[in-house]
Amino acid sequence: MPYAGPQSPFQIRARRGMPTGQQAVIHDHVSRAVREDDAEAFSLLEPGQTYRDLPDRLKRYRDDIFDDKYKRLSWDDVSRTITAHIARDGYWYIHPEQQRTLSIREAARLQTFPDAFRFCGHPSVQYRQIGNAVPPALGHAVARRVRAALASQEPARSSAFGERLREWQGFASSQYGQALAWAVLMGELCMPRKTQSQEPELLGSAIEIAPSPRAVNDHAAALSDLLGAAAAKRLSEVATAICHRHDGQLPEATENLRALPRVGTHTAAMVRCFGFGQPTPLTSQGVRRIVERVTGQPSSSVWTSRLQLVRLAGAHGPDVAFNAALLRLAEERCLPSRPLCGACPVRSECKHGNRASRQSANTGASPPRVSVARSARHAVA
Repeated sequence: MPYAGPQSPFQIRARRGMPTGQQAVIHDHVSRAVREDDAEAFSLLEPGQTYRDLPDRLKRYRDDIFDDKYKRLSWDDVSRTITAHIARDGYWYIHPEQQRTLSIREAARLQTFPDAFRFCGHPSVQYRQIGNAVPPALGHAVARRVRAALASQEPARSSAFGERLREWQGFASSQYGQALAWAVLMGELCMPRKTQSQEPELLGSAIEIAPSPRAVNDHAAALSDLLGAAAAKRLSEVATAICHRHDGQLPEATENLRALPRVGTHTAAMVRCFGFGQPTPLTSQGVRRIVERVTGQPSSSVWTSRLQLVRLAGAHGPDVAFNAALLRLAEERCLPSRPLCGACPVRSECKHGNRASRQSANTGASPPRVSVARSARHAVA
């Protein structure tokens, strides 16, 4: 239908992005048909009034239960929250002046969708999509606050922490790609319960037997003898999925990795980082422990840890050297109990380390280096 043109700043924003030639057109401005008695009921409601304010002859429901079933919206007040229930019952949202419920486009406007955004399917399905959605303006506001928080939280400390950690680790690799990514995945799936002295030899032997996902099922018996039946079964399940879904090539995107059987959030991050060389925040227990101690703040969720890791990593992001150092730090120094703060390379950037006592026992010789990022360090010669 034709559109008279935007009046308010919000309406001007809503019209941005309309296709050429459609600036004077508004789509989906259609509403449901209204029963005759409902239209009469609507006409008797003033802005802000509800079902309870109707005369008894027009009440089809108990007004002690359905006291707010009918709600005339007001031009001068905020709207009710648009919910998915609008798909079945629009009487919560009666137009401020006209004797009807809200149109699809009006509901979308209240959810702050731009007019150029179209919805698919039957009108009830379109209403449900709108009601289930996070309002775009809310998403924008949250993203701005997250960005501001990341930019304002101790940039100097963050940069120093990441650079000190990378300098201590000195880890680098130039062999990223399918071969290394497959080796990383094999290590994460098959080596978690092996001793550190066994890992390099076992993983190297497993890679010789099955250097790619396509080779796994052809050598199932040999892998079972080497790794055990349970580990071989895990490897077979994920290799079969890779062959069927991705033509034998290990996917690089996080969502595709996570969709593989047996692959969790941490394993997917390990493959992306150490296999494909992509900066990726890790989510292991040890890494989250480090984040909590460095920042002095409890990690309420995996997402909180990820945001803090990105900040701590500095300009390079959580790259291979940074993540390798974190894993090494978690195994060698930042232990679950009695952390070796005196031997920590980033103690000066850590709030827990600054509070810890400087006992001589903690400043002695460094403990033996433990295998970390096993698949990245030992899989490819």
